[in-house]
Amino acid sequence: MQPRVAAQAIAIQVVSRAGVRPVDTYGILKAFGRDCAGAIMLLPDGERPAGNERSGYSPMTLGDLQRVISTLDIAPLGAAPERGFRPSLADFQRKALLGRGADGTWQLPYGDAPSTWILKPDGPHAMAANEATCLALAAACDLAVPEAELLDVAGLPVLAVRRYDRQDSAAGHMPVRVHQEDGCQATATPPGLRACLKTSCRLSQGGRCWCWRRWCRGLAAGQARGHDVDHGPVQVGLVVFG
Repeated sequence: MQPRVAAQAIAIQVVSRAGVRPVDTYGILKAFGRDCAGAIMLLPDGERPAGNERSGYSPMTLGDLQRVISTLDIAPLGAAPERGFRPSLADFQRKALLGRGADGTWQLPYGDAPSTWILKPDGPHAMAANEATCLALAAACDLAVPEAELLDVAGLPVLAVRRYDRQDSAAGHMPVRVHQEDGCQATATPPGLRACLKTSCRLSQGGRCWCWRRWCRGLAAGQARGHDVDHGPVQVGLVVFG
């Protein structure tokens, strides 16, 4: 229950910055549907995604990065309606959604530019180093894991994870959003029935193998929840992988 309450508190903080009432579901979708998980963009009727001339990335200084991380309690996800960046991403952990240049410089997205990295700082519980260790363990078990770094931002441990639902594009063009679904979405299972990989039996043999390998890795790392929403296959063309 605690994560759910925390997630609701984060949602209220985000929508209040855009002047939307927390009970206005469609208003929230209109305001924060532009940068979601996967390839989905929710835009007002008749509106199209902004082109390169109105979207992009601004390079950040170390001070900018510290400021974004330190203000996540009042500006969750690094949302900034004043520069047109209104992202949406689930979970109760504090996180900032940023871009990154080829030279490693952190960037602030503006307009409809997709975020490409997720930065998760330590909070009341030290989690950044733990998550980095679990990702390294998964890689050692020959599981596909996203690129990740453990950063030190003014003495605060921050886990930076490259988004697996984004792909680089040709120079001068914005990254491409890639469709992805969690286990519930992929099998049309209501979220209330999500526990313990119940839907894995409805997948192909390869899909079941993938799910159970990830579940066993999570169990070994002390994460025994195994909800279907914690597993997100990525679809590229007709190939699904994780």
